[in-house]
Amino acid sequence: MSSIELLKKSPLFQSLNVKETNLLGSICKSEKYQAGATIIEENTNGRALFIIKNGEVKVSKIDESGKERAIGMLSPGEHFGEMALIEDQHTSARIVADTDVELLTISRADLVKLFPRTRESCFLCLFF
Repeated sequence: MSSIELLKKSPLFQSLNVKETNLLGSICKSEKYQAGATIIEENTNGRALFIIKNGEVKVSKIDESGKERAIGMLSPGEHFGEMALIEDQHTSARIVADTDVELLTISRADLVKLFPRTRESCFLCLFF
C-alpha cells in the first residue's frame, strides 16, 4: 500500500481532500524496525506521528512499582505518536516492534514547515 493510500484510510486524515492528502504524503517518510526494537520510550520528547504500514507494535507503560505493563497491540493502519504533532509534550507510553515493522512517519518539524501560518491552524486543518 502506498503512503497516500495509507493516509486516505487513516481516520486522522479522512477529511482531507486529494490535494491536501498528496501534500501531506510529500512529507511522509518510511521507517523500518526489527522485532524487539524500541520505537518510542515512555516519557521522552515526541517527534512524529507513526502509522503502521506492516507488522505489529506493543504498547506498554511503566507502573508505580517500576514494572513494564503491556496495555495493547497496534496493527497495520493504526497510529501512535499523534500528540507529538499537537503539543510539545512527553510520550505517554513505550512502543516496541512486536514483529518486523514498517512505519509511515510524519514529523512535527516537517508538518509545521508544510503549514507555516501558525502551529494552531496547521493542527486544526488536520484534526478537525
